[in-house]
Amino acid sequence: MRHEWCVAIAYMSPRATTEGFPGIERRRNKLFVTRNSENFTHDSVCLRVRDRRRHEWIDGHLAVGHRLTGALHVPRSAGESAVHVVPEPGDTLIFESGPHKVLTSALERVSRPPPDVIARDSMR
Repeated sequence: MRHEWCVAIAYMSPRATTEGFPGIERRRNKLFVTRNSENFTHDSVCLRVRDRRRHEWIDGHLAVGHRLTGALHVPRSAGESAVHVVPEPGDTLIFESGPHKVLTSALERVSRPPPDVIARDSMR
């Protein structure tokens, strides 16, 4: 049986917290670490994706060039939305570009990208 999901997409807030920092998130570069991959973003746009098992960057990954627009999660109560504006651990990230959407495996954490990754992509 085929199921289709219709999700109202919420846009990412600049006030996302990262690794326990309680203040306003001002970083433009973030590394979203999921169960299967690391998604490097700049201003919420995915620039690169690395496979965590092989430790290799994936050229041509479908999320590259797509904007992180929100996250899906299993609601804890009947009145809670299934869409988070700010991703939390356990959520599935939503990268979107026009009608195309890419969903990730479960988010484990959000961290700073390594300096070599930032340097490489700022040279583009």
